Amino acid sequence: MKILKIIPLFTFSERRILFTILMTKKNIWRQMFYRSSGKNSGLPGAWLPCLGIAPDGQWIVKRWRDPSNPEVIQNLNGNRLGPYKDVSTELKKRESEFYEEFHYLPEYNWDYNEEKAIAHTTRVLAKATKCLHLA
Repeated sequence: MKILKIIPLFTFSERRILFTILMTKKNIWRQMFYRSSGKNSGLPGAWLPCLGIAPDGQWIVKRWRDPSNPEVIQNLNGNRLGPYKDVSTELKKRESEFYEEFHYLPEYNWDYNEEKAIAHTTRVLAKATKCLHLA
Protein backbone atom coordinates (compact mmCIF):
# COMPACT_ATOMS: atom_id res chain seq x y z
CA MET A 1 0.00 0.00 0.00
CA LYS A 2 1.12 3.50 -0.80
CA ILE A 3 0.25 6.50 1.39
CA LEU A 4 -1.34 9.25 -0.71
CA LYS A 5 -2.38 11.64 2.10
CA ILE A 6 -1.87 11.99 5.85
CA ILE A 7 -4.36 14.18 7.72
CA PRO A 8 -3.82 14.80 11.47
CA LEU A 9 -7.30 14.93 13.04
CA PHE A 10 -7.11 15.38 16.82
CA THR A 11 -5.62 14.22 20.11
CA PHE A 12 -7.63 11.85 22.28
CA SER A 13 -6.44 10.84 25.77
CA GLU A 14 -2.92 12.00 24.87
CA ARG A 15 -2.94 9.84 21.72
CA ARG A 16 -2.78 11.30 18.24
CA ILE A 17 -5.42 10.23 15.72
CA LEU A 18 -4.85 10.66 11.99
CA PHE A 19 -6.62 9.82 8.77
CA THR A 20 -4.86 8.35 5.75
CA ILE A 21 -5.70 7.83 2.12
CA LEU A 22 -3.95 4.71 0.86
CA MET A 23 -3.67 3.16 -2.56
CA THR A 24 -3.67 -0.58 -3.05
CA LYS A 25 -3.16 -2.31 -6.38
CA LYS A 26 -6.94 -2.35 -6.88
CA ASN A 27 -8.39 0.70 -5.13
CA ILE A 28 -8.13 3.82 -2.97
CA TRP A 29 -8.51 3.01 0.71
CA ARG A 30 -9.21 5.21 3.76
CA GLN A 31 -7.91 4.22 7.19
CA MET A 32 -7.55 5.97 10.54
CA PHE A 33 -4.53 5.35 12.78
CA TYR A 34 -3.72 6.21 16.38
CA ARG A 35 -0.31 6.59 17.98
CA SER A 36 -0.03 3.81 20.54
CA SER A 37 1.11 4.46 24.09
CA GLY A 38 2.34 0.86 24.16
CA LYS A 39 0.50 0.13 27.39
CA ASN A 40 -1.60 -2.70 25.93
CA SER A 41 0.03 -3.26 22.55
CA GLY A 42 3.65 -3.39 23.65
CA LEU A 43 4.38 -1.14 20.66
CA PRO A 44 5.01 2.35 22.11
CA GLY A 45 4.96 5.07 19.46
CA ALA A 46 3.66 2.74 16.72
CA TRP A 47 0.86 3.99 14.49
CA LEU A 48 -1.88 1.35 14.76
CA PRO A 49 -5.04 1.15 12.64
CA CYS A 50 -8.37 2.02 14.25
CA LEU A 51 -11.97 2.76 13.33
CA GLY A 52 -12.14 6.02 15.31
CA ILE A 53 -13.67 6.98 18.65
CA ALA A 54 -16.50 4.94 20.22
CA PRO A 55 -19.94 6.61 20.20
CA ASP A 56 -19.77 7.18 23.96
CA GLY A 57 -16.50 9.11 23.44
CA GLN A 58 -14.66 7.02 26.01
CA TRP A 59 -12.26 4.87 23.98
CA ILE A 60 -10.56 4.28 20.64
CA VAL A 61 -12.12 1.52 18.54
CA LYS A 62 -9.02 -0.65 18.03
CA ARG A 63 -10.12 -2.61 14.99
CA TRP A 64 -9.47 -2.39 11.26
CA ARG A 65 -11.06 -3.32 7.95
CA ASP A 66 -9.17 -5.50 5.55
CA PRO A 67 -8.72 -3.75 2.17
CA SER A 68 -9.07 -7.10 0.39
CA ASN A 69 -12.39 -7.80 2.18
CA PRO A 70 -13.97 -4.58 3.57
CA GLU A 71 -16.92 -6.43 5.07
CA VAL A 72 -14.61 -8.10 7.59
CA ILE A 73 -13.67 -6.10 10.70
CA GLN A 74 -10.58 -7.44 12.45
CA ASN A 75 -9.79 -7.06 16.14
CA LEU A 76 -6.28 -5.87 17.00
CA ASN A 77 -5.83 -8.38 19.83
CA GLY A 78 -4.64 -11.15 17.53
CA ASN A 79 -2.85 -9.04 14.94
CA ARG A 80 -2.09 -5.43 15.85
CA LEU A 81 -1.16 -4.24 12.37
CA GLY A 82 -2.81 -6.67 9.96
CA PRO A 83 -2.14 -5.55 6.40
CA TYR A 84 -0.94 -2.15 7.67
CA LYS A 85 2.53 -3.07 8.95
CA ASP A 86 4.33 -1.24 6.12
CA VAL A 87 2.00 1.77 6.44
CA SER A 88 2.68 1.95 10.19
CA THR A 89 6.43 1.85 9.56
CA GLU A 90 6.13 4.58 6.91
CA LEU A 91 4.04 6.80 9.22
CA LYS A 92 6.68 6.47 11.93
CA LYS A 93 9.43 7.46 9.43
CA ARG A 94 7.44 10.45 8.18
CA GLU A 95 6.20 11.60 11.60
CA SER A 96 8.19 14.84 11.47
CA GLU A 97 6.17 15.90 8.38
CA PHE A 98 2.85 16.00 10.22
CA TYR A 99 3.40 15.64 13.97
CA GLU A 100 3.66 19.39 14.66
CA GLU A 101 0.15 19.89 13.27
CA PHE A 102 -1.26 18.09 16.31
CA HIS A 103 -0.16 20.98 18.52
CA TYR A 104 -2.72 23.19 16.78
CA LEU A 105 -5.63 20.74 17.14
CA PRO A 106 -7.79 20.66 20.26
CA GLU A 107 -7.94 17.67 22.56
CA TYR A 108 -10.99 15.58 21.69
CA ASN A 109 -13.09 15.84 24.83
CA TRP A 110 -16.58 14.43 25.19
CA ASP A 111 -17.30 17.04 27.87
CA TYR A 112 -17.02 20.00 25.47
CA ASN A 113 -20.08 22.14 25.51
CA GLU A 114 -22.30 21.22 22.59
CA GLU A 115 -21.51 24.33 20.51
CA LYS A 116 -17.74 23.78 20.72
CA ALA A 117 -18.11 20.05 20.02
CA ILE A 118 -20.18 20.70 16.89
CA ALA A 119 -17.74 23.36 15.64
CA HIS A 120 -14.73 21.08 16.19
CA THR A 121 -16.43 18.06 14.59
CA THR A 122 -17.39 20.21 11.58
CA ARG A 123 -13.75 21.31 11.11
CA VAL A 124 -12.48 17.73 11.39
CA LEU A 125 -15.05 16.42 8.92
CA ALA A 126 -14.32 19.25 6.47
CA LYS A 127 -10.62 18.37 6.60
CA ALA A 128 -11.33 14.66 6.11
CA THR A 129 -13.78 15.37 3.28
CA LYS A 130 -11.23 17.51 1.49
CA CYS A 131 -8.79 14.62 1.89
CA LEU A 132 -11.29 12.16 0.39
CA HIS A 133 -11.35 14.23 -2.78
CA LEU A 134 -7.55 14.08 -2.84
CA ALA A 135 -7.52 17.86 -2.93
